[in-house]
Order: sequence, then structure tokens, then C-alpha cells
Amino acid sequence: WAFDPTEAGLLRVLDRTGRLFEWDVDEDSATEVDAVEVGKGYQLAPYFNGADGMPLLRDKRTYEVEKGGDYTAGGAEIVKTDRSACPADATLARTVQDASGAAWTGCLVGDKVVLFQRADGETDWTDAGASAADVPGDTQTLTWVLPTVA
Repeated sequence: WAFDPTEAGLLRVLDRTGRLFEWDVDEDSATEVDAVEVGKGYQLAPYFNGADGMPLLRDKRTYEVEKGGDYTAGGAEIVKTDRSACPADATLARTVQDASGAAWTGCLVGDKVVLFQRADGETDWTDAGASAADVPGDTQTLTWVLPTVA
């Protein structure tokens, strides 16, 4: 899933079978659009193109992602995961860095994602809250959804 980089409030969701849905956040409605065609030697990648918000594919042999790279918005980027803020019972973690240089780490603790923030140049993490909704028990990765920058 990823927000469209050019149309605020449009979220794209790609399921494991290649079906692509567009969800209009303001109208709270989803529409299934064309399925993503996966050519021989490629597979669906958990990435969206930062230029047009469409799903990317990756080579099955090399795992290289198609031209376009990871989806980013407003200078935010995925960086090496830093689990140092996470409680010992955290099962998953992911870290992003925003345009100001601040790092954000999300940790899956039980059925909640707990978020921590560290300002650029600082060493200590600050608790930034927890998810309001439960995370499904079979979750295997944390995916950041970066909103469109107006």
C-alpha cells in the first residue's frame, strides 16, 4: 500500500494476487482497478514507484526492483532498522527517516504498533504513541505508508 504521490487522499493497495485497489480516503470508498501483470522472471515487490504511486516488480533471480526505486514522500526514506527503542518483547520493527533527519521506529508489541521518534543528532528515543487498531496476529512485516505531500 502507498499513497499516490500526486493525488492527495488516494491510497493504493496491492494484494498478494496482483489485484490493485484504489481507496479514496475522503469518500471512504475503494475501487478495484486493473490487476498488475507480472512477467516471466518477475514477482510482486512490496514497493511502489515514488513518481507515479504504482506497484513495482522485482526480478526473481536478483531481487532487484524495477526502475523507480522505493516509494518515498517529502524526503522521507526507509533506513536501516534500529530496534534499540523497542521493548524486549517486540517481534517486528521498521525505521524511516524524515526530511528533517528525525528517525521514526515502529515496533510490533503484542497486537499494537508502538512508535518512537529520535530527533536528528540526538541519541535518545521519545515515545510517540501506539496504534489505535489491533494488528493482525499473522503479520510478518511492518510497512510504512507515507502520505502525499501537498
